Amino acid sequence: MTEREAYTRSSLELHLFFLRIMKEHALFLSAGFSPVNGDFGRGALRFKQQFELLLSRAIHLSDGILSPETLNSCEFITGCTLTAEQQTESLTGIPINQKLTRMEETMTSSCSPDITLELSQETQHLNQRVRVLLDGFIRFQETIYTHVQSCRMFTTAYPAMIHHLSCESEYYRTELMRLEHENCREIQHANSDSTFWNHVMMEHALFIRGLLDPCENKYIVQANTFAEQYAELLDLASEQETHAECTSEEINNRSECETETFRDFKQKTTIGITECEISSIILPLLSDHVLREANHYLRLLRVND
Repeated sequence: MTEREAYTRSSLELHLFFLRIMKEHALFLSAGFSPVNGDFGRGALRFKQQFELLLSRAIHLSDGILSPETLNSCEFITGCTLTAEQQTESLTGIPINQKLTRMEETMTSSCSPDITLELSQETQHLNQRVRVLLDGFIRFQETIYTHVQSCRMFTTAYPAMIHHLSCESEYYRTELMRLEHENCREIQHANSDSTFWNHVMMEHALFIRGLLDPCENKYIVQANTFAEQYAELLDLASEQETHAECTSEEINNRSECETETFRDFKQKTTIGITECEISSIILPLLSDHVLREANHYLRLLRVND
């Protein structure tokens, strides 16, 4: 595969994952505002709509282009996504474009895709449009975080969660810029990616722990254990930078094992939430959302094996 072809495929894979993540971030923010902050709620919905438009374009460009491994990773959609969208729309009153999920259900992959020059040019244009929208969305999230931290705004989202969403937006922008400047990902970035995603997984565990109903003690204890395990992995990575007591390969192997187990936990809780068997204040789509992020991280870890 040429550099141009690798750039095109990598860009589209990045967008199919992160544009859905971003539109859901906007939805979660909107759902958390009180009536007094209605302007921010409507602003979040405008971002959601714009991300949906770009995701639709990415889906159109990606059909027949992705690798089988990526398409089958369940990082774009899972078997629970459509149900979670339907339930979340019903619970919040926020419209969700479920046609996008149905479109992704019928996407095809290829080991030898036909990546034309025109497709590469259209992908580059999409990258530019995404970058502009991301810049605005990051500023929007930073404003919300500042208002919440200064007690000028109330939202049902933890301040740490708002910061978490913003960090993922910045990571997406960084990955996009890396593709634009280097044309393809480099293995040397794997260590920093592992640190980023281990921190994301740790925070997911903390959020799940805090959003479960107190009666769900078994799941609360399990979520707390996952948070502790990821904190230990982050400590090992930090120590490796100075003492090299644990190799990058060992950290990645442990991260993969931990994330496989955490993915299974997330899948179980997602099914439990969508089937109303687990009590929580976790939106069904949020549960499916963090499951897809675990699937994405697992694919990255396996690519770098």
